[in-house]
Formats: sequence, C-alpha cells, structure tokens
Amino acid sequence: MAGVEEVLDRISRAGLLLQQDKTRDNIVRMLTGETLATSWWNHSQAIQIFSVLERVTKHPDITRCKLIRGKVTFVHRRLWPSLYTVGSSKEGWQLQMLTEDERDLLDRIESTGVMANPGAATKKLEKLILVHTAQVHSSSGKHITVATSWDMWAEERVITRISIEEAKRNLIDATIRLKALERDLPWT
Repeated sequence: MAGVEEVLDRISRAGLLLQQDKTRDNIVRMLTGETLATSWWNHSQAIQIFSVLERVTKHPDITRCKLIRGKVTFVHRRLWPSLYTVGSSKEGWQLQMLTEDERDLLDRIESTGVMANPGAATKKLEKLILVHTAQVHSSSGKHITVATSWDMWAEERVITRISIEEAKRNLIDATIRLKALERDLPWT
C-alpha cells in the first residue's frame, strides 16, 4: 500500500489528484491497487485509507475542492492562484444556473467570509467552485461543512489572482497530466 509521502509526491508532481474515481488516476487506487466500484469506506483497508486522506488533507501544501467531475480533488499549492482565480471569477457558467436561494447563500458567505453549516445549497456552490469548503470536527464531535469565500481563503494564504486564461490553462494542463479530460472541468 502506498503511503502519505507517495500520495503527496504524486500530487506535487501532477498538481492535482482525485480522491476516488472509476476511470481517472486517484488516491484510493494508489492506496489499494484496485479500482473500486463502491465507496472506499466499504474496503477492507478503509481505516488506513482514511488515515492517509486525513494526513494529506491537513498538509499545508494541499487543499481540496470538487474540481474534476464534481469529485473531491486534491490541489497542490502551486495551482492555488489558478484555483482562486477561477473560483472567484464569477463567470456565466458559475452563476447562470443558481437559484435565488443559492445566490443569497453565496452573497452571505462572501459578506461574512466564512459560514459553518451553510446548508444543502452549498453543494452546488462547491461544484461550481464558487466557495471553498472544508469538513471540520465540531465541538460535539460531528463533521460539519465550513464554507469560505475565495477572497478570505486567498487572503489567509497570501494568494493573488492571475489572468483567467492562464488560470484555466494551468488547471487544464494539470488535468491532462492526471490522464483526465479537459471536459472533466466544470467550465467546459
């Protein structure tokens, strides 16, 4: 079984890596040597997989988002300016399908910077890369979702915008290195 260092090295070299997918390169396949048809939680090595994923998630050079195929994608620090630029661009592909409730939620998250347990509408905002989300343990021990505006996320990490063309090109190139397809990205 591959370990944390191998996974981090792979993300560093490729720029990004899916958590799990049936056809694209991903962390779960690296760890198990198998392509799983079900959730990795059903695998005999689920505890070890969880441990590796937790350590990778907490690494200071890695962030997670739902970038490729709407699935959890780990993104290396060198692509953060690209991720921030695309996420904060508010292009038509991001905004045109939002309901009024989803737009209101986006406005609230952006005005406060961060919101815990923002509700089900967050899933769509996350898939459209409009907010950065993270799962955290609450004081009661439950996992909760925390949604952060891209501006606050970037400010905390001292990240600046680049041109939208360069940002998309960087993410497309990294996606192709992953043996995924350009059409797997949300704006295509």
